[in-house]
Amino acid sequence: MNARLPIAECIHAKSVASERQLSFVGVVLLRAVLVVASFIATGPTASIAQEALVQEIIDPAREASVKAVFLYSYGRYVTWPEEGPGKIDGDFVIGVLGDSPVIGKLERIAKKRTIAGHPIRLIRVETPEKIPQCHILYVAGQADEDLQKAIVVATADRPLLIVGETDGFAERGASINFYLSGNSVRFQINAETVHQRGLRLNAQLLNLGDRVGGPPED
Repeated sequence: MNARLPIAECIHAKSVASERQLSFVGVVLLRAVLVVASFIATGPTASIAQEALVQEIIDPAREASVKAVFLYSYGRYVTWPEEGPGKIDGDFVIGVLGDSPVIGKLERIAKKRTIAGHPIRLIRVETPEKIPQCHILYVAGQADEDLQKAIVVATADRPLLIVGETDGFAERGASINFYLSGNSVRFQINAETVHQRGLRLNAQLLNLGDRVGGPPED
Protein backbone atom coordinates (compact mmCIF):
# COMPACT_ATOMS: atom_id res chain seq x y z
CA MET A 1 0.00 0.00 0.00
CA ASN A 2 2.77 2.45 0.87
CA ALA A 3 4.34 1.95 -2.54
CA ARG A 4 1.27 3.57 -4.10
CA LEU A 5 1.36 6.76 -2.06
CA PRO A 6 4.09 8.67 -3.95
CA ILE A 7 2.08 8.18 -7.16
CA ALA A 8 -1.06 9.42 -5.48
CA GLU A 9 0.81 12.42 -4.14
CA CYS A 10 1.94 13.39 -7.63
CA ILE A 11 -1.52 13.06 -9.18
CA HIS A 12 -3.29 15.17 -6.61
CA ALA A 13 -0.42 17.48 -5.52
CA LYS A 14 2.63 16.72 -3.44
CA SER A 15 2.06 19.47 -0.92
CA VAL A 16 -1.58 18.53 -0.27
CA ALA A 17 -1.26 14.74 -0.26
CA SER A 18 1.58 14.78 2.23
CA GLU A 19 -0.68 16.51 4.77
CA ARG A 20 -3.56 14.06 4.41
CA GLN A 21 -3.99 10.59 5.78
CA LEU A 22 -5.84 8.44 3.23
CA SER A 23 -8.24 5.80 4.49
CA PHE A 24 -8.61 2.40 2.87
CA VAL A 25 -11.30 3.68 0.49
CA GLY A 26 -9.05 6.53 -0.63
CA VAL A 27 -6.26 4.11 -1.43
CA VAL A 28 -8.69 1.96 -3.41
CA LEU A 29 -9.63 5.00 -5.49
CA LEU A 30 -6.01 5.77 -6.22
CA ARG A 31 -5.30 2.14 -7.07
CA ALA A 32 -8.13 2.30 -9.60
CA VAL A 33 -6.41 5.28 -11.19
CA LEU A 34 -3.16 3.36 -11.49
CA VAL A 35 -4.79 0.21 -12.87
CA VAL A 36 -6.46 2.14 -15.66
CA ALA A 37 -3.32 4.16 -16.31
CA SER A 38 -1.60 0.94 -17.31
CA PHE A 39 -4.07 0.57 -20.18
CA ILE A 40 -3.41 4.03 -21.59
CA ALA A 41 0.37 4.04 -21.38
CA THR A 42 1.89 5.91 -24.27
CA GLY A 43 5.15 4.01 -23.84
CA PRO A 44 5.76 0.30 -24.48
CA THR A 45 5.03 -0.88 -20.95
CA ALA A 46 2.69 -0.14 -18.05
CA SER A 47 5.69 0.54 -15.83
CA ILE A 48 6.58 3.50 -18.01
CA ALA A 49 3.09 4.93 -17.45
CA GLN A 50 3.45 4.57 -13.69
CA GLU A 51 6.93 6.08 -13.76
CA ALA A 52 5.55 9.08 -15.63
CA LEU A 53 2.93 9.59 -12.93
CA VAL A 54 5.55 9.38 -10.20
CA GLN A 55 7.34 12.24 -11.89
CA GLU A 56 5.43 15.20 -13.29
CA ILE A 57 3.05 15.45 -16.21
CA ILE A 58 5.39 16.83 -18.83
CA ASP A 59 3.33 16.86 -22.04
CA PRO A 60 -0.30 17.12 -23.23
CA ALA A 61 -0.57 13.37 -23.88
CA ARG A 62 0.16 12.55 -20.25
CA GLU A 63 -2.17 15.31 -19.09
CA ALA A 64 -4.94 13.85 -21.24
CA SER A 65 -4.31 10.36 -19.85
CA VAL A 66 -4.61 11.51 -16.25
CA LYS A 67 -7.82 13.44 -16.95
CA ALA A 68 -9.34 10.41 -18.68
CA VAL A 69 -8.50 8.17 -15.71
CA PHE A 70 -10.07 10.65 -13.32
CA LEU A 71 -13.24 10.80 -15.43
CA TYR A 72 -13.51 7.03 -15.23
CA SER A 73 -12.93 7.13 -11.46
CA TYR A 74 -15.64 9.75 -10.94
CA GLY A 75 -18.16 7.30 -12.36
CA ARG A 76 -17.14 4.74 -9.75
CA TYR A 77 -17.13 7.06 -6.75
CA VAL A 78 -20.38 8.96 -7.24
CA THR A 79 -23.68 7.48 -6.03
CA TRP A 80 -26.28 7.64 -8.77
CA PRO A 81 -30.08 7.54 -8.24
CA GLU A 82 -31.52 4.06 -7.80
CA GLU A 83 -34.73 4.99 -9.61
CA GLY A 84 -35.86 7.49 -12.21
CA PRO A 85 -33.60 9.76 -14.26
CA GLY A 86 -29.93 9.12 -13.62
CA LYS A 87 -30.37 5.45 -12.77
CA ILE A 88 -27.67 3.32 -14.37
CA ASP A 89 -29.83 1.12 -16.56
CA GLY A 90 -27.90 -0.45 -19.40
CA ASP A 91 -24.83 1.53 -20.42
CA PHE A 92 -23.08 4.08 -18.27
CA VAL A 93 -23.16 7.07 -20.61
CA ILE A 94 -20.52 9.80 -20.79
CA GLY A 95 -21.45 12.73 -23.00
CA VAL A 96 -18.65 14.76 -24.57
CA LEU A 97 -19.10 18.37 -25.69
CA GLY A 98 -16.15 19.86 -27.55
CA ASP A 99 -12.86 18.33 -28.60
CA SER A 100 -9.82 17.26 -26.60
CA PRO A 101 -7.08 14.58 -26.59
CA VAL A 102 -8.79 13.31 -23.42
CA ILE A 103 -11.56 11.82 -25.55
CA GLY A 104 -9.29 9.34 -27.31
CA LYS A 105 -7.84 8.22 -23.99
CA LEU A 106 -11.33 7.86 -22.54
CA GLU A 107 -12.43 5.75 -25.50
CA ARG A 108 -9.61 3.30 -24.79
CA ILE A 109 -10.73 3.01 -21.17
CA ALA A 110 -14.36 2.49 -22.23
CA LYS A 111 -13.36 -0.52 -24.34
CA LYS A 112 -11.68 -2.26 -21.41
CA ARG A 113 -13.57 -1.19 -18.28
CA THR A 114 -17.06 -1.00 -16.81
CA ILE A 115 -18.71 1.16 -14.15
CA ALA A 116 -20.86 -0.63 -11.57
CA GLY A 117 -20.82 -3.61 -13.93
CA HIS A 118 -22.22 -1.57 -16.82
CA PRO A 119 -20.50 -0.98 -20.17
CA ILE A 120 -19.26 2.56 -20.75
CA ARG A 121 -20.61 4.34 -23.81
CA LEU A 122 -19.37 7.70 -25.07
CA ILE A 123 -21.67 9.96 -27.04
CA ARG A 124 -20.92 13.22 -28.80
CA VAL A 125 -22.91 16.32 -27.82
CA GLU A 126 -23.21 18.92 -30.56
CA THR A 127 -24.81 21.85 -28.74
CA PRO A 128 -25.80 22.72 -25.14
CA GLU A 129 -29.43 22.89 -26.28
CA LYS A 130 -29.39 19.22 -27.29
CA ILE A 131 -27.72 17.36 -24.44
CA PRO A 132 -28.98 13.75 -24.39
CA GLN A 133 -29.48 11.73 -21.22
CA CYS A 134 -26.10 10.82 -19.77
CA HIS A 135 -24.47 10.32 -16.38
CA ILE A 136 -21.36 12.43 -16.90
CA LEU A 137 -21.03 15.39 -19.26
CA TYR A 138 -17.43 16.24 -20.06
CA VAL A 139 -17.06 19.75 -21.45
CA ALA A 140 -13.78 19.46 -23.32
CA GLY A 141 -11.53 22.42 -23.97
CA GLN A 142 -12.15 26.01 -22.99
CA ALA A 143 -15.80 27.03 -22.67
CA ASP A 144 -16.69 30.72 -22.50
CA GLU A 145 -19.09 32.00 -19.83
CA ASP A 146 -22.09 31.97 -22.18
CA LEU A 147 -21.52 28.31 -23.00
CA GLN A 148 -21.01 27.43 -19.33
CA LYS A 149 -24.27 29.14 -18.40
CA ALA A 150 -26.16 27.47 -21.26
CA ILE A 151 -24.97 24.02 -20.17
CA VAL A 152 -25.85 24.56 -16.50
CA VAL A 153 -29.30 25.98 -17.31
CA ALA A 154 -30.15 23.30 -19.88
CA THR A 155 -29.35 20.49 -17.41
CA ALA A 156 -30.43 22.13 -14.13
CA ASP A 157 -33.01 19.46 -13.28
CA ARG A 158 -30.87 16.45 -14.20
CA PRO A 159 -28.81 14.13 -11.97
CA LEU A 160 -25.80 14.88 -14.12
CA LEU A 161 -22.12 15.21 -13.19
CA ILE A 162 -20.72 18.09 -15.26
CA VAL A 163 -16.94 17.98 -15.60
CA GLY A 164 -15.07 20.84 -17.24
CA GLU A 165 -11.59 22.29 -17.58
CA THR A 166 -12.16 26.05 -17.77
CA ASP A 167 -11.18 28.54 -15.07
CA GLY A 168 -14.19 29.47 -12.95
CA PHE A 169 -16.47 26.74 -14.31
CA ALA A 170 -16.90 25.05 -10.92
CA GLU A 171 -17.99 28.33 -9.33
CA ARG A 172 -20.52 28.77 -12.16
CA GLY A 173 -22.21 25.41 -11.71
CA ALA A 174 -19.98 22.61 -12.98
CA SER A 175 -19.70 19.65 -10.60
CA ILE A 176 -15.96 19.14 -11.09
CA ASN A 177 -13.39 21.26 -12.89
CA PHE A 178 -9.85 20.28 -13.89
CA TYR A 179 -6.96 22.70 -13.63
CA LEU A 180 -3.19 22.56 -13.75
CA SER A 181 -1.01 23.37 -10.76
CA GLY A 182 2.54 23.53 -12.03
CA ASN A 183 2.79 20.36 -14.07
CA SER A 184 0.18 18.37 -12.13
CA VAL A 185 -3.51 17.86 -12.84
CA ARG A 186 -5.81 18.80 -9.99
CA PHE A 187 -9.54 19.28 -9.76
CA GLN A 188 -12.10 21.43 -7.98
CA ILE A 189 -15.39 20.09 -6.65
CA ASN A 190 -18.59 22.08 -6.20
CA ALA A 191 -20.21 19.72 -3.68
CA GLU A 192 -23.28 21.89 -3.27
CA THR A 193 -24.06 21.70 -6.98
CA VAL A 194 -23.54 17.94 -6.97
CA HIS A 195 -25.96 17.58 -4.05
CA GLN A 196 -28.57 19.78 -5.69
CA ARG A 197 -28.53 17.49 -8.70
CA GLY A 198 -29.37 14.47 -6.57
CA LEU A 199 -25.91 12.88 -6.60
CA ARG A 200 -23.65 11.91 -3.71
CA LEU A 201 -19.87 12.01 -3.71
CA ASN A 202 -17.70 9.52 -1.87
CA ALA A 203 -15.99 11.28 1.05
CA GLN A 204 -12.55 10.28 -0.18
CA LEU A 205 -13.23 11.86 -3.56
CA LEU A 206 -14.13 15.05 -1.74
CA ASN A 207 -10.85 14.88 0.14
CA LEU A 208 -8.86 14.49 -3.07
CA GLY A 209 -10.44 17.54 -4.71
CA ASP A 210 -10.33 21.24 -3.83
CA ARG A 211 -13.70 22.46 -2.57
CA VAL A 212 -15.39 25.51 -4.09
CA GLY A 213 -18.82 26.89 -3.27
CA GLY A 214 -20.76 25.97 -0.17
CA PRO A 215 -20.93 22.56 1.54
CA PRO A 216 -23.61 20.05 0.49
CA GLU A 217 -26.75 20.00 2.58
CA ASP A 218 -27.20 17.14 5.04
